[in-house]
Amino acid sequence: TLYNAPRIDWSTRKFIIVTPIDGTPLHPDWAKMAGAADAIFTISKFGVEAFRQEGVRAHLLQPGVDTNEFRAAESPEEIAELRAKVGLPVNAFVIGSFMMNQGRKAVPKVIEYFYEFARDKKDAYLWLDMEKTSPAGWDIPNLLTQMKVPPEFQKRIFYREAAFLAGIGGLRERYILCDLTAQLAHREGFGLPNIESMACKVPATVLDWCSGSEIAGGGAGILVRRIDY
Repeated sequence: TLYNAPRIDWSTRKFIIVTPIDGTPLHPDWAKMAGAADAIFTISKFGVEAFRQEGVRAHLLQPGVDTNEFRAAESPEEIAELRAKVGLPVNAFVIGSFMMNQGRKAVPKVIEYFYEFARDKKDAYLWLDMEKTSPAGWDIPNLLTQMKVPPEFQKRIFYREAAFLAGIGGLRERYILCDLTAQLAHREGFGLPNIESMACKVPATVLDWCSGSEIAGGGAGILVRRIDY
């Protein structure tokens, strides 16, 4: 459809694809589509290798971060003021998770991770920077009940809506509410929130699958071992 429907004269134009690759093996139709292009770019080294395994030469086009926008907190007072606005204790230890509420995002694992960590830490809080429910993802309030997370723990879970209600719309301001972030997914094309978090000097917890090792390897972040399957 992309190639034929626009009625473009391809003798005078180049056909270039830019795509994420968030798992292997590639679907055969993706490999065929790539073969029809004059050039294909993908946004991770993982994606370049996935194409290579299918006999397709792809080029790397990695995303970046505007460090004028995503930057560290200017002072402890800035963090304290933001936390007070959303109702987080100033001295809390906050784990943030900045993801779309989609099925491929490992929201239950993030909750499990927090629950295990916070059992003996009354000052630990979880910031889920996502919608509470999604038709394409998780119903988090019911998920917490199914996971038997006690009500006293559920009170320490905050959602993105708390920032919006407090008039905090900026993504950078929400990152610096946190002490570290945890973006875990069953597959990931790149993971822009991971490098945005790093640019804000908030360590990112990243899966060692797909692009994760490129982003967080070598001590740049915290790598989490993937599920075997």
